[in-house]
Amino acid sequence: MPLSIPDLKATDVGREVIYGDGHGRIEVGRITSWNKQFVFVRYIEQVKPVRRARHGSTSEATNPADLEFCV
Repeated sequence: MPLSIPDLKATDVGREVIYGDGHGRIEVGRITSWNKQFVFVRYIEQVKPVRRARHGSTSEATNPADLEFCV
């Protein structure tokens, strides 16, 4: 189920989300913040056994309709 900005809570900061672009590309990241239009996500890449930030400490503005919480 896609994220909805009005439903986000302060406790959602740091939660993992899955981004899907509709063309088969999937990325995992963590919510850092949001505004009225976008959810800001720091995307990560999995390098066993350590996860490292893909873009350093920069978060990317992402359409909430393209995000789901990881289970």
